[in-house]
Amino acid sequence: MLMDKRILIIIGAVVLLLILLFAGLAIGGVFSGGAGTGEEAGNNSRDNKLALARDYLSRNEFDRALDLVDQVLLDNFNDEEARALKDEILEKKKAAQDAERADQLRRERTQALSDDSSRERYTNRTNVTIPDDASSAERERLRKIQDLLNKGDSYRESKQYDRAQDAYNEVLKLDPDSAEANARIGATWLEEDPTNKNNLDKAKEYSLKAIEEDPKLALPHKTLAEIYEQNKQYDNAEREWKEATRLDPQDWWALYKLGNVQYRLGKYADAVRSYNSCIHLKSDFYNAYFNKGLAHTKLSQRDQAIEALVSVTRLKPDFARNYYQLGLLYYEKRDFQ
Repeated sequence: MLMDKRILIIIGAVVLLLILLFAGLAIGGVFSGGAGTGEEAGNNSRDNKLALARDYLSRNEFDRALDLVDQVLLDNFNDEEARALKDEILEKKKAAQDAERADQLRRERTQALSDDSSRERYTNRTNVTIPDDASSAERERLRKIQDLLNKGDSYRESKQYDRAQDAYNEVLKLDPDSAEANARIGATWLEEDPTNKNNLDKAKEYSLKAIEEDPKLALPHKTLAEIYEQNKQYDNAEREWKEATRLDPQDWWALYKLGNVQYRLGKYADAVRSYNSCIHLKSDFYNAYFNKGLAHTKLSQRDQAIEALVSVTRLKPDFARNYYQLGLLYYEKRDFQ
């Protein structure tokens, strides 16, 4: 009987051990299987991120592609495939940015007007009228005014602006309401430093005073136009340039500047007409031909643009920008001869 109990105890212990053994194997299998599934899921996530990054790269969506690759590298910084893909994305992003900058530069070059600076400017010195019935004293006063105006103009042309203003102020002592002197003082303030606000304010003040004294004087309108143009107030500048050219129709420089303002306002047909008027008065002014070519280009008038730019090659053979613009037009026309 005692033996039977021992046998039963032994059998029970063996059964219990077997149960524990099988339970342990089952639990281990579960954990082992779970670990394998997690690793497989991680690999799938990585592969999907890299595949999606390549898809974004093919669409030039560089930032979105980089974001996905960085997520992979945060999990494993030594992932060689991810690092190689990141280098490829960065390289192509830089190439795209460089191409965009080059295209922007090309657009700027093809749209930018020729430099307004020119050593040659239109000048029209006004002579003081001396009435036939003027007294000797009046004749002497008017002759002195004329001499002072001429003296101031000479100083102004040689950029001795202080001396020019001194001469013009002497005129105002003889004739406080002299529109000519006020107009010239205004122009002198502008020419001395067109970027200085105080100079611009002074130039405007004297120019408005000159117009008040003599509305038929062109110079103060030119000065005001330059001031408005400097401040990018192109509508006002156009108005003043128009008035200046109306009062002085021979001023080819004012017509050129009017065309430039109209170009900036997008009035390309008006700009072409202004440039044509300028060229009619000064047929060797290459800047007008070049800007006329740009205006024709804006109007999709390719042949007229080419004709204008070909004239520039004759007048200014070393003007590099002209050849660049002309080459673009020939390329668009597919004329490679």
